[in-house]
Amino acid sequence: MEKCFKKHARKLLSQVPIILVLLDLHFEGIEGVEKAESQKHLSRGNQLLNAGQLADALTHFHTAIDKDDRNYQAYYMRATVYLAMGKARSALPDLHQVVKLQPSFVQARLQRGNLFLKMGKFNEAQTDYEVVLAHEDHLEATAKVEEIRPLRRNVNHASKLLEAKDFHGAINLLNQVIEVPSCPWNADYREMRALAFEHLGDLRRAISDLKPTTILKLDNTRAFLRMSILWYNLGDVEQSLE
Repeated sequence: MEKCFKKHARKLLSQVPIILVLLDLHFEGIEGVEKAESQKHLSRGNQLLNAGQLADALTHFHTAIDKDDRNYQAYYMRATVYLAMGKARSALPDLHQVVKLQPSFVQARLQRGNLFLKMGKFNEAQTDYEVVLAHEDHLEATAKVEEIRPLRRNVNHASKLLEAKDFHGAINLLNQVIEVPSCPWNADYREMRALAFEHLGDLRRAISDLKPTTILKLDNTRAFLRMSILWYNLGDVEQSLE
């Protein structure tokens, strides 16, 4: 019995390399099919995107990524749809993935740099623009790098003016930072400007600045509390409770 078992085991072991090769070929075949399916969905998604059918295009880009999670073009196109839908927060992780899979993809770097700039993340934006410029002469990236310098300077100066209680001066500088097309999605700068408005007694404009920060920052209970107090001070108890 033991001799028979050993003989059978040796026979199986001798077949292992062949089995492994067959398994590799099998998995490579499956992977090839999945990649082909991914490209098919990517192509269909592009057609729908060009036709303005964003939701349908998004579905195909989802499937393209499910079929091949290394298809950087699918991530980029899905990010493009998210941006067209106004969902920048959803687009950013996809752009991160594109840059991770294809660091030299200039257009993804540029798109991500633009998002970082709108979020007021100057260092991250500048890094992406500089990578673009390292690959090619790019007018937009050059202009954006030049734009960052005064924005960063204005934020630092506005912070000092708030400390010095020069609220009008701080608001003027923050207006230049926040208003489109600069950094409309930065919650901290809006909170700074809201504080200046509050000190000047312009409570409604303070509330207007605080309101978007409840979306820009996750679980921003502090902003809700500040708005509640401001509404109460304006005599609107119902809004305050809400």
